[in-house]
This record gives sequence, C-alpha cells and structure tokens, in this order.
Amino acid sequence: MKSINKIFASVLLALVVITNVGIVYASTNTYSATVVRASSQYFSAPDSASFDAITGDFTLECWVKIVSQPGLNQTYALVMKDTLNVNRSWALMYHDVAGVPKLETLYYGANPPVLNFNQAQVSYTLPTDTWTHVALVVTIANSQATQPEWFINGVSIGNGASAGGSGTSSIVNSSAAFAIGGVSGGLAGFYTDAKIDEVRVWNVARTSGQISANYNTQLVGNETGLQAYYQLNNGLTDTTANGNTLTNNNSATFTTDVPFTGASAATFSIWQFLDF
Repeated sequence: MKSINKIFASVLLALVVITNVGIVYASTNTYSATVVRASSQYFSAPDSASFDAITGDFTLECWVKIVSQPGLNQTYALVMKDTLNVNRSWALMYHDVAGVPKLETLYYGANPPVLNFNQAQVSYTLPTDTWTHVALVVTIANSQATQPEWFINGVSIGNGASAGGSGTSSIVNSSAAFAIGGVSGGLAGFYTDAKIDEVRVWNVARTSGQISANYNTQLVGNETGLQAYYQLNNGLTDTTANGNTLTNNNSATFTTDVPFTGASAATFSIWQFLDF
C-alpha cells in the first residue's frame, strides 16, 4: 500500500506542477542586462507617482557583475533618480575615491539641495567578474550617521561614513527620471561597465531578515512597498503593477549570465497529506 501511495503522490505532484493550480508557483531568472560604459549604455524610465512615493524610508537593491573597475575618481551610477545637478532625489553608486573603491549614496530633502542632503560612503570593492548583490536601506528617522545601511549578499556591512551634507528628515519629490547604469538624462561620465540584474526600488526600509531571505530569488511583484521591479529577463517591463517600463538607451544588451536561476515559489510538500 505504501508503494502505491508513493506512486500516486508522485503522479499528483507532477500534475500540480505542470498545470500550475496554485500549490507550486514559480518564475525563473533567465537573463540579465549588460551596460557598456564606452558605449554610454543605460536604462531609464520617466518620473512617476510610484517613484515619487519615496518620501522617507527607502531601499534600493540590485545584482551587479563588474566588467571593469572604475578608473581613478570615476563613478558608476547603479540605480538612481537624480540628474546630479539641481533635480535630485536619491542615488546608489559605485565610486573610486582617490583610488579607494566605495559604495555611495546621495539623497535629498530639497531642490536645489544646498545642505539638506546626505552623502554617505562605505569602502567596498565589488569584485570583477563576480555577481554581487548590493542593497542600500535608508531609515530616515535615524540619525544622519545611521540612516543608511549597506548589505552585500544579504549581510550587513554597516552604515559607512558621512561624506557631505547636513542630513535630511525627508526625501524631496523631484521630476528627475529613473535610471539604471547611468544618470537620469544621460549625463556623461557616470555610465557603468557591468552586468546588472534584479533591480528593486522600495518605499520602505527592508529589514535584514527580508533582504537575506529574498536577495537570491525572484519576487512576485506585488510585495508591500515595492515601487518598481526589473527582472531584466530579456525585457524592459516593470514587474509591479506601476508600469514603469524602461527605455533602452544606446543599445544595451541581454545575456543568459545570471546571478541565480532559482525561482520565486510558494510550495508545500504533498507528502504531508498522505498517510504512509
């Protein structure tokens, strides 16, 4: 009888997966995007209400595989809503500071920013030719020194250090466009030389547990606080319902080189329902 039950369970489980009746749900990570600095390649999306919903806490996430390191004092723009002039909201960058590679954030409380902004950096070298997950969490109610927290592959590497500004208690709603791998509006000198995948923009401060549990799996797109989500699976679609479709500037390409192939899945074991 036990053998018959196991055979029955195996057949039923296969039917559930094939027919996708709700017990197992999965989408697979199949592509990432490649942006080439020398070709001024980047992705952008117009300003929208969902980006403007970031007025306080926020989290930025992406997978990055650096192709070549930034040169002396060069900056790679990773994820941002910032023109780097007078129209600014928030930015996540990789910056060579006098020969020291650093992750960097800038976020603003007013435009033009004057002093009510925060610029923070943490020393970290993103390895060449290795996929690395980068997350920036900003908790706006904290002190200026502890507002930003950096995570690498789901693990906190601390708050870094202030590099400018007097701090801010809110995020300004600017009209800057959103960009991946470059600066809003295509400002020269900040293009990235890397492969990028799984870009996520949140208007909440994600917890360390949430980041570590989800950084290496695809999301559904309806998670609380998720304002934009780009799986970059050979396409430009925002997986949320907010419709922040990207524009491919200067012919960036897609590749099957991905940081993980696992899926977002809601599963339970069918075996628990059978009496062996």
